Amino acid sequence: MRVFVLEDNQERCNWFTKYLTEENFEFTIVKTAWEAKDILSKESFDRLYLDHDLGNKIYVDPEAEETGTQVVRHIIENSLQEEAIIYIHSLNPIAFDTMVVPLNKANYHVVYKPFSALYQEIERQYE
Repeated sequence: MRVFVLEDNQERCNWFTKYLTEENFEFTIVKTAWEAKDILSKESFDRLYLDHDLGNKIYVDPEAEETGTQVVRHIIENSLQEEAIIYIHSLNPIAFDTMVVPLNKANYHVVYKPFSALYQEIERQYE
């Protein structure tokens, strides 16, 4: 399984690396919207994990350029990753309106699971 992660928090990146390595998944982790858009334009993935707030900032403006919202817009506008399951794991409630809703409207398979819930669900599997 090929997995893509957009996450800028190093602690979370370490957790994703541990989890994805234990599952023997082939994975790519990036920290910026620009890197994400570039890679998602060139490669296909089975599963995407996307954060909203990047650059160690919390965004309330949905038009901010360095957010997961911009990545979602790029995916939808270019009909990318249509077969992937897309997890939005942001803790920022704005992510639901600016990431989940447009993906649902565009008929993507999207799951909204804030990181704390995602973490707990996966960690239970290893107990």
